[in-house]
Parts: sequence; structure tokens; C-alpha cells
Amino acid sequence: MNVVLASGSARRKQMLEAVGVHPTVAPVDVSEARIHGTVDAQVLHIAKEKAQAVGDDHAGSVVLVADTML
Repeated sequence: MNVVLASGSARRKQMLEAVGVHPTVAPVDVSEARIHGTVDAQVLHIAKEKAQAVGDDHAGSVVLVADTML
């Protein structure tokens, strides 16, 4: 099973490798402009956009997306 990390974060990659997962790294550039709604809704929206952007090129893979909002 191929795992794709939709992030350029070296720390996220390192955390996955620490538990035995060696992902394909596929950073994406999606708009993170604020949308209306709760913080949860905003983070979910951005994560979905990233997953869709990566998923098109990695059919059949598990796509892992994470987002943080401060």
C-alpha cells in the first residue's frame, strides 16, 4: 500500500517514518484564504482541497492530509 503525504512538512514525514510508514511526499499549493465558518470547518475545507489536489495523481493510494490553524 502506498501512502502519500500531501504536505511538504519534514516534521510530519519524520513522525510517519518513526512509526514505520514511509510516505511518498507530494506537497500541494492550495489557497488557504479564510473562508466563513468555524475554525473546524475552515481546516476541513483546506484539508479536502489538498486531498483532492493530490488524489488525482495518486489513484489507489492512501492520501494523508493534515492542516493546522493557529
